[in-house]
Amino acid sequence: MATGKKIILIILDLLLLTLVLPMTWDYYNFMEYDWMTTTSSNIPFIGKYMTDYLFWGNIVLTVILILALIVILFYPLTYMDVQLTSNNGDLTLKKSAIEGFVGEKIKEVIRKEVAAMTELDVVEVNVTVTDIKTKEQQKDDDVSIQDRVTSAAQTTGKFTSEQVDKVKDKVEDSTDKEARVK
Repeated sequence: MATGKKIILIILDLLLLTLVLPMTWDYYNFMEYDWMTTTSSNIPFIGKYMTDYLFWGNIVLTVILILALIVILFYPLTYMDVQLTSNNGDLTLKKSAIEGFVGEKIKEVIRKEVAAMTELDVVEVNVTVTDIKTKEQQKDDDVSIQDRVTSAAQTTGKFTSEQVDKVKDKVEDSTDKEARVK
């Protein structure tokens, strides 16, 4: 589980506990099994069960919240690993190792290409690998990128048409004015 998600869940859990624990403590004082002394016992049909319900309900909710807090605290972080299997054995690569390798290869290619094009030596290349995707994720993103490109092309086309129309209108206005002046 990601650290940010853990922090948010822990804060939520602690807030719920601050609501439940005082109520449990208050109803603990009424748990003398003398139900007629409480004000909630005056509720018709359910009044005699109300204090039991609130007390035991709060106990159960408190236990659930404490267990949730323990699970959240000790839930392991999720890692993206790539498992490679061959006849010689298995190899597990962590995402950070793949990002480092890809970053170094990109730097190497950039140095080589810049040197070939400009005959200059590259002193430093800064690369940040933001994300690594599976083939399925890439296919999903390719469709959305294609949609974005199509939308951008349509918008650009509309804008260009509008600008051409404006230029035509200005040219027509200026030729009309010149014809009137002569």
